Amino acid sequence: MDMDCMKAFIVICASGRLSKAAEQLFVSKQALSALVKKMENELGTSLLEREKTGMKLTSAGECFYEYAKQILELWEQCRQSVENIGNASPKQLRVGLAYMSQNLWTTQCESAFAGSYPEIELLVESDISKNLLKGLDEKRYDVVVTCMQQQCYGRYTRIPVLEKRVGVLMSKDDPLEQKSTLTADDLQGRLLLYPDSGAEFLHRFEQQLFRMGVNVETMLLPAGNILRNLKNVRDLGGLLLSDGMFRYVVPEFDGYCYKEFGKVEQLPMIGVSALMRKGEEREDALTFIDFFKKNA
Repeated sequence: MDMDCMKAFIVICASGRLSKAAEQLFVSKQALSALVKKMENELGTSLLEREKTGMKLTSAGECFYEYAKQILELWEQCRQSVENIGNASPKQLRVGLAYMSQNLWTTQCESAFAGSYPEIELLVESDISKNLLKGLDEKRYDVVVTCMQQQCYGRYTRIPVLEKRVGVLMSKDDPLEQKSTLTADDLQGRLLLYPDSGAEFLHRFEQQLFRMGVNVETMLLPAGNILRNLKNVRDLGGLLLSDGMFRYVVPEFDGYCYKEFGKVEQLPMIGVSALMRKGEEREDALTFIDFFKKNA
C-alpha cells in the first residue's frame, strides 16, 4: 500500500461520498471503488460501509483512518527535512592557521577537502599563534592549528597533528651554504634566531645542543614578519631556525637559502597541534583535523 492510497482514503472519509471524492481526486467512481476494495483485500477487513446518506467507517476503517493521517504527517515531515538538508548551504568552519603551519595547507589540500566534504565550507585565516589563540577564546575561530608550545593548552582540547623536522635559513654567502645537510656541530659558536612565539622551542633546542656539547648564542625575533627577520639574518650573520616554511618562501628572495639537518641528528622536532575550546568540540572540526593529518 502506497501513500496515494492512504491520501485517497482520507479524501473519501472527508467527503463522505465516493462520487464526491472521485471528483476531487479527478478519477472515476469505479476506479476509486476498486482502490478501496484493493486496500480492504490487503488489510483483510472492510473499511467502509455504504449507507443511503453516504459512506460510513467501520471500526477497522476508523483505526486505519487515524494511522493513515499519522503516517502521511510523518511522511511530509520526512520529505521536508530531507529536502532542507539537500538545499542547505555548507556549514562554515572557521580555521586559524599559524604562520609556521600554513605552508602545510596547500591549495591542493584545500581543493581535495572541498571535493571530499562539500557540506563543510572552510574559512581559513593565517596569523601568529598568539593572535589565533586569542581569536579562539573570543570564538572567532572554531579550530586553530599551531606550532606554539604553551602551558595554556590545558584550557583547550589539544589534538597532536604531526611533528616537523627543523632547518635553518641563512645568507647565500654563509660557509654552511656549501653543505647539502647540516649537523648539530655546524652550529658551534653560531647565533640562532627564532620568532618570539616559539621561545619555548628555542629553549629546548638550545638545551639539546648543550647536552651534545654544542654552544650557541640565541636571539628571539618578532613573529610573523618575514622581511624583517630576513634582514636580521643578513645583518647579524645569524641562522634562523625554521620548520621548513622558508623552503617555499626563500626562492622569492635573492641572497638566501634554506638547509635542513640530517635525519640522524637527535634534535627537537616542531610539534603541530590542533586546538578547540573545551566542551565545544565540533564534528566538522574533527573531520578537518583528520584530513589535515593525512594530507598536510
